[in-house]
Amino acid sequence: MLADSPTSWTATFPAPSLAVLAARAILVEHSLTTDADGLVGVAAGISTAEVTELGQLGESLPYLRARQLAALAEAEQILADSATREVAVGTIEADYGFQEFGTQALEGFESPTRVWQVTHPQLRRAFREMRTAERRHNNLPARTNSFVGRIDEIEDLLHILAEARWLTIVGGAGTGKSSLAVRVAMEVIEEHPDGVWYLDLRDYPPTQALESILAQAFRIRVSPGWTDAEALSVGMGGWQALVLLDNASSHAAQIADRLSSLLKLAPGVQWIVTSRRRFRNSPHHEYSVAPLNLDPNRPMESDSVQLSPSAHAKRTGPLP
Repeated sequence: MLADSPTSWTATFPAPSLAVLAARAILVEHSLTTDADGLVGVAAGISTAEVTELGQLGESLPYLRARQLAALAEAEQILADSATREVAVGTIEADYGFQEFGTQALEGFESPTRVWQVTHPQLRRAFREMRTAERRHNNLPARTNSFVGRIDEIEDLLHILAEARWLTIVGGAGTGKSSLAVRVAMEVIEEHPDGVWYLDLRDYPPTQALESILAQAFRIRVSPGWTDAEALSVGMGGWQALVLLDNASSHAAQIADRLSSLLKLAPGVQWIVTSRRRFRNSPHHEYSVAPLNLDPNRPMESDSVQLSPSAHAKRTGPLP
């Protein structure tokens, strides 16, 4: 066993199945708790290699891979490489499983590492997906035409967004509020390490709860017995991201209460909402967008946001 730090250690096992069993036992014994700094728990990374590859434990590639996998894992999560899965499958109890969790570029390795999450009835499964080097940091709608006018509005909204957790852009049909929101979101992509993500709420039934929509859109795994809100607390709780909820009018009845709760569940997430209706008695900053002043004789000087006619068909891209 090698102590990396007061809160981190590494051990070797003669078989990957034994490493998985040990990791599961440790995670179950040290369940998720809360202290002054927030949620605290144990995470594990497992890498398998031939004995000849080990060398000095603190310097070997399997050690480096296991340590980086542990760093990628969230509290109460076990991540393993493909070699661990290949050897362990068939030699470990049937109630254990390996669920593909993405591909990650790890420091010191030329090829990306295929990552697997260890599953077991005693382990929870609600985790946000890894942000890999190959993943995009936004799925904002493509804009094929230039943004025209409204420079003052953009600056106003960016100023508000610098301080606000929840910004609502309100305006009637045809005011350009959605395009304005997308333009503002584009300006702050680099400020959100976990990305800027767009959801058009017209794609979801008005009766579907917002927590369910988000869990579905972000593919957050909901363990049996968990509510969507509990899964989001774990899956999005550590995010530093911005979520744009477009066309929220049809969901207005639930947005105020549910989004207020999400501000607490995901303290690092900012929200931009566009709607034709106002949300009263909610902790948000509201910005009203006036109707477009289109002058057919001088279109390039109009206060408008121009999108191609096919922009609506392109609006929903893959989420993280």
